Amino acid sequence: MHSTLHVCIIEAKQMNWLKAHFLVMLTGSLPSEWGDAGAFPALSILVLRNFPFGGTLPASWGNASFPSLTYLQLGPNKLSSTLPPEWGAPTAFQHLSTLMLTNCSIAGNLHAIEVHGIVL
Repeated sequence: MHSTLHVCIIEAKQMNWLKAHFLVMLTGSLPSEWGDAGAFPALSILVLRNFPFGGTLPASWGNASFPSLTYLQLGPNKLSSTLPPEWGAPTAFQHLSTLMLTNCSIAGNLHAIEVHGIVL
């Protein structure tokens, strides 16, 4: 039985952390809907690692949809893309102190993104 990361998780407005590891039955890509305004207002930690999902990093995640996020770990996975320029917007990831994309296939040109004084 295989499933995808479900969009309906955004109904959990008060969730402050989400850690999921080794859910090998999940396939697909990261839901762009998680980047909708107000989707995760209280989420401070998001860890999605060792999934077989792939695709690209959703540009919509840089649209101020994670106003409390301090820690983001998305690897190892089968992600392959560049960092979307939206992730470097002044309103994106305002409290992010850790971004881990370990063992993802982030290829091509990485945009010079400055997140609150830190150039990625």
